[in-house]
Amino acid sequence: MEQLPDILQYLFSGLATGSIYAIVAVGFTIIFSSTQVVNFAQGEFVMLGAMGTYMLTAWNWHNADYAGLHLPLWLAIAGAVLLAALIGMLLGCLLIRPLETSPFLLLLITFAGGWFCYQNLVLLRNPDPLTPAMPLPAFIGLAVVTFALLGVAIYLLIGVILGKIRSGKEASVPSQIIVTVGASMLFQGIASQLWGKDAVSVDGLASGALLWQLPNTPYPVAMEYQKFWVMGLTLAMVLLLTLFFNGTIIGKAMRAVSVNRHGARLMGINVPRMVIGAFALSAALGALAGAAIAPISCGYYNMGTMMGLKGFAAAIVGGLGNFTGSVIAGLLLGVMESLAAGYISSDYKDAFAFIVLLVVLIISPHGLPALIKRYRKAAAQ
Repeated sequence: MEQLPDILQYLFSGLATGSIYAIVAVGFTIIFSSTQVVNFAQGEFVMLGAMGTYMLTAWNWHNADYAGLHLPLWLAIAGAVLLAALIGMLLGCLLIRPLETSPFLLLLITFAGGWFCYQNLVLLRNPDPLTPAMPLPAFIGLAVVTFALLGVAIYLLIGVILGKIRSGKEASVPSQIIVTVGASMLFQGIASQLWGKDAVSVDGLASGALLWQLPNTPYPVAMEYQKFWVMGLTLAMVLLLTLFFNGTIIGKAMRAVSVNRHGARLMGINVPRMVIGAFALSAALGALAGAAIAPISCGYYNMGTMMGLKGFAAAIVGGLGNFTGSVIAGLLLGVMESLAAGYISSDYKDAFAFIVLLVVLIISPHGLPALIKRYRKAAAQ
């Protein structure tokens, strides 16, 4: 009985963390089902949800005398989710549209990358007050050369590696995956310059904790109210997505695209529009997860990296493309990670998800659902 509070505490924390992994895994599943692409920028939408909520509630926009917009928390979360959905739509357009028909996107990428380099060049010119600044002519020359090289590199990357310039063809799946990796790096770079590299605190939907004292136990189980919100949001997300995909025309069209893109196109479904909608939905889910977990773990510019990798691990373990399997795998992964951190060592907490992933891939490359199906088939014989 003495160990029971610890076990329940680990289970509760693991379910809350696993709920976030489940939402991120579902985002991977939605994109993969529609495009056969693994969106490695999915974790950055978690970061955008957390930092976007911070931006709309407490971010210092101009100076120390102005404390931010102070929007109501629910409105800030809605704004962050909408912002992430719009960015997801832009990323979807970039993946499925030839870039020669969208020169604005090329200009946007060049400007964003150039602005990021400019901010670092400012630090290079005057890294701290005790060192002399770089001479202004040298700084301007270095900036011009950097912008020129950046433009050439982006042109070559898009034109040669992706084969998109003057091709009129959609990019291959590996090329699209490369784009998502690049987008992830770009999002992180912009976020680090916009919000800094320090962790920030984000207000939660509820504060405090419920103390549950079991009979004959030395101390109570502390269950934070914010974690109840996290699990509640995950449950609501699962129910709403189930209704969306099974009960709406757009949801059924997305399912048709995931089953057979060519057949869906022959039936009159606008496949590019469904793909863009899938990116927007996936980004919105990631942002919602970020806004929910930020009050617990704080928000910072590269928080999406580990969240994305663990969500990807959950999606693989649950069977990539399997909605139910992704949710269950995310919850199980969170619980096992929490138990391992409590009873083995917290130093291996982040590595545990990838150990589980490797074991599952060795046993069943298509995830646990394929393994269960194989055993059922063998038992039936």
